[in-house]
Amino acid sequence: MTRPGRGGTVPGTRLVLGAWLAAMLLANSTPAQAVAPTLFVDKNNSGCSDSGAGTQTQPFCTISKAASVAVAGQTVVVNAGQYAEDDNPANSGTSTAPIVFTAATGAAVTILGQTNGWTISGKSFIKVHGFAITQTTGPGIAISNSSNITIDSNHVSFAGQPISGLSAKGIQVTGSSNTLIVGNQTDHNSDAGISLGSGNTGIEIRNNVSFTNASQFVRIAPGIETSSGGTTIDGNITHDNEDSGINVYTGATNNLIFNNVSYHNSDHGIDTLNATGQRYISNTVYNNVTSGLNVEGNSSGATLENNIAVDNGINSPRTVGDIRVDQNSVANTVIDYDILFNHSTGFTVVAWNGVSYTTLAAFQAAVPSQEVHGISRDPMWKSTGTGDFHLVEGSPAIDSANSGVSGESLTDADGNPRMDDPMTPNTGIGPRTYDDRGAYEFQPPPNTPPVAALTVTPSSGVAPLAVTADATASTDTDSTPISTYSFNFGDGTTVGPQSASKATHTYISGGTLTVTVTVTDTGTLSSTASKTVTVDAAPVAALTVAPASGGAPLSVTADASASTDTDATPISSYKFDFGDGTVVGPQTAATATHTYAGAGSFTVTVTVTDTAGLASTKSATVSVSDSPPVAALTVIPTSGAAPLSVTADASASTDTDATKIASYTFAFGDGTPTVGPQAAATATHTYQGAGTYTVTVTVTDSASLSSIKSVTVSVSDSPPVAALTVTPASGGAPLTVTADASASTDTDTTGIASYTFNFGDGTLVGPQSAKTAAHTYPGAGTFTVTVTVTDTASLSSTKSVTVSVSDSPPVAALTVTPTSGGAPLTVTADASASSDLDTTGIKNYTFDFGEAPVVGPQAGATASHTYQGAGTFTVKVTVTDTAGLTSTKSVTVAVSDSPPVAALTVTPTSGGAPLTVTADASASSDLDTTGIKNYTFDFGDTTPVVGPQVGATATHTYSGAGTFTVKVTVTDTAGLTSTKSVAVSVSDSPPVAALTVTPASGAAPLSVTADARASTDNDTTPIMSYKFDFGDGTALVGPQSAGTAAHTYAGPGAFTVTVTVTDTATLSSTKTASVAVADSPPVAALTVTPASGTAPLTVTADASGSSDPDSTKIASYTFDFGDTTVVGPQSALTATHQY
Repeated sequence: MTRPGRGGTVPGTRLVLGAWLAAMLLANSTPAQAVAPTLFVDKNNSGCSDSGAGTQTQPFCTISKAASVAVAGQTVVVNAGQYAEDDNPANSGTSTAPIVFTAATGAAVTILGQTNGWTISGKSFIKVHGFAITQTTGPGIAISNSSNITIDSNHVSFAGQPISGLSAKGIQVTGSSNTLIVGNQTDHNSDAGISLGSGNTGIEIRNNVSFTNASQFVRIAPGIETSSGGTTIDGNITHDNEDSGINVYTGATNNLIFNNVSYHNSDHGIDTLNATGQRYISNTVYNNVTSGLNVEGNSSGATLENNIAVDNGINSPRTVGDIRVDQNSVANTVIDYDILFNHSTGFTVVAWNGVSYTTLAAFQAAVPSQEVHGISRDPMWKSTGTGDFHLVEGSPAIDSANSGVSGESLTDADGNPRMDDPMTPNTGIGPRTYDDRGAYEFQPPPNTPPVAALTVTPSSGVAPLAVTADATASTDTDSTPISTYSFNFGDGTTVGPQSASKATHTYISGGTLTVTVTVTDTGTLSSTASKTVTVDAAPVAALTVAPASGGAPLSVTADASASTDTDATPISSYKFDFGDGTVVGPQTAATATHTYAGAGSFTVTVTVTDTAGLASTKSATVSVSDSPPVAALTVIPTSGAAPLSVTADASASTDTDATKIASYTFAFGDGTPTVGPQAAATATHTYQGAGTYTVTVTVTDSASLSSIKSVTVSVSDSPPVAALTVTPASGGAPLTVTADASASTDTDTTGIASYTFNFGDGTLVGPQSAKTAAHTYPGAGTFTVTVTVTDTASLSSTKSVTVSVSDSPPVAALTVTPTSGGAPLTVTADASASSDLDTTGIKNYTFDFGEAPVVGPQAGATASHTYQGAGTFTVKVTVTDTAGLTSTKSVTVAVSDSPPVAALTVTPTSGGAPLTVTADASASSDLDTTGIKNYTFDFGDTTPVVGPQVGATATHTYSGAGTFTVKVTVTDTAGLTSTKSVAVSVSDSPPVAALTVTPASGAAPLSVTADARASTDNDTTPIMSYKFDFGDGTALVGPQSAGTAAHTYAGPGAFTVTVTVTDTATLSSTKTASVAVADSPPVAALTVTPASGTAPLTVTADASGSSDPDSTKIASYTFDFGDTTVVGPQSALTATHQY
């Protein structure tokens, strides 16, 4: 949907309404269906009647009549005309059957000149659509105490008058819930275009245009305002308003304001005063008189992200900056991902915490936690002059926003989805890295594929033919230009993709080839163009020879049938040269055979010729070889124990061709040097160690050809001889011994590989390469230690030694906690660290605390004891094992006297002076034998201390204000002391206000006297001043020292008089009294001229001498001439009549 610029309407709404209305009328034309009927209003229909049924043939004459009878589910369709009336729906709709009031399709319906165009009070589920409301004395549309109301696509203008007391808002909502204000235009109203008063919940103001609203007598008229929290304000355009584009007032917390455009307003673009938790997301704000996005007056916890603010507050008479957050609102406020820019330098970009910054960089350096991702560049709007703030390609706002910020919408102010611009790198964050900043998402123009063009030069010739393919004439006129060219030359050769628009290629083979270029743009769309190239070429010869090798004599077949000629001059003949002087052809046959009589390497070449006389050749190599000898081998013997001597015999080897056996080479497989090459066919060898060996003979002929033959020989091993010593061989448990098998031997080549030690108590060590092992026996006994020694051939032997182990006593350990302190002192003796490492573990513990009683013997390793008096005591534990062996351990404990423990409560701990308190130390204690002797109280205000005394309490009265520390000192019979303190706060008391007003009632004008002299203040800060508020908006009287004030009420009303009484400590209190002022009737005066005469007699009745001295002036005159003729009521002071 195209959004309007300055002063525009919302196109498309009438089209949607027309389709909807047609559907409603069609549905209602079928009486059998359970569909709510449609009521019609048409004042210009000669058959209209408010006493009729409101049918299409006999419509109502007034909207108000339809509003008085419409019920849930009904639709009221109003035809064109001007309706001078107030329209107040009498009933509510339901969630499934709302009441709808709508202008007929294409009809201009105007409601004008009354108090309100629409008044909806205490109703629900009502929709008002498509009306023009103008020149009302009150709000054009007034909604109060209602729910689920929709105000859609109306035009509200010229509400109220630009005169103090007569101004009015365009659309006003108070005390309502779940209401939608959408698609309306509000302009030239004398107060706010759209206003949410207090007490609203769940309100959304969406896609409205509000401009040129002004009161003219004082700057109070914004485009949109709210005094209610939890409101959503989105997609609106506000411009050229007398005050701000959007205002959020005191207490309207936690509003979401996104996708709005606000420009050319006489105060801020968007403003919040004394309202916490605001979210300004993705708004566009331009050229407002003062700061563009403004947060002030205790409006903490705001979030401002993804906004664009440009040229705001330039030469401002008040606040400055594209963004301004005052010092009372910076707490928990976050600003980031905004574009902030001024076309003129030297003006404030950001005002933060009372400091103005003329560049974004200066602000970021001073406040590094804010606007970390802010940008200071021209956002590149389409046309600020026409109010078109859509982005153009290249804008820094494109694809750079934070899509994860709370309140970011999936669509922009036009309802368009978020789009990724392929021409712009994504620098945003969040679930989408391509959201744009500001109210409008850049919509990349539709991408069309490029138009490919191709020339190939030359287009024909003889191979090898070099051609150039040129696609420079290809075009792409949209925003995604050509990025690559790919050339396919039709013979399997491709060039690209590449940025160059030309490519060269040489055709080696003939044929008719298609050259194709694929042109691709940056949006990955592509197109192709093709050209044909004709190439004449020699045939391509191909040759295989089978077999390619073998022993002489060797018969081979040369095959050139795979040769090709793809052009118009085919192959005509083949000629074969076998490389040994033999040539076959030229011939038409593509194959030829030949036999090689002797060994050698030969090159076979075929010459292939076409009908144009062009020829090519192809060659292949044939190897004709000699044959190797055939090796044979026997070894005697093939097994035995080391050392083992063997004889290898290869005399049965043969070579049947002319190159006979020349030598034999023997390898015995144990790393010893080879035997040969030699002429002899046998060799001997001795194996020194065990193993399985491969004996190999290599038989070589006079042509150096060879073959091999192998035989396996197995040589066996002998076991090692084990030896063992154990040191010590006896001792008390736990006993650590070392078993040593280092004297073990193995004299053959399979040396000792491992040692395994069995210590006879279930403990095995190894197998291991180490020759020794250590072991600790925990208990008494006689044990056999055995070592098993194994060689590398896994052969083994064993050796054993006996070890004797005896029992040991336990080792006592003792800690006492604490080891010193004041009596009574409870200690814990802990012997749990005692140990007995052998098998006769600890059985019990006996504790002697140096005074009766002794604890134990017992199984527990700890015991507690309380020393009642001072002294030095030795604590001893005796530890006994299951074999009856014992050991002891002792620790010294020192017990001293303890001071008392002071406790203190003071009641009360705060109050106004004079304040009497009681200090109570009776909870103090002294648990030892030197009990509490006395108490001393210090009340901290320079008065004498109380005590020392036996009593544990004391009272005291503070005569003046202050914070005092009460301290008690508690002393025992040994002279030891302790203290405890409590703070007492004594405050000043405010005065007590009193008020009488005389008289309390009467007719206007009424003079009264307010008397507050009975007010009192009994402390040291007496009454300093009196301030009187008479409740009628007149100036306050005071503050003053006098206790009385006089005032005259000019008009009637119920007024509350309030006095504020303040003492010299600036403490105050208030008192109110009510005054009832009644209206006074006017005093009528009348003269009639002439008073007599002859009929017909024309007289003039003159009441201009009448008067009304109060504020309710004479409104009308009604003249009764006594002959049933009555003139008026009228505003004119005179009337004429003829008798």
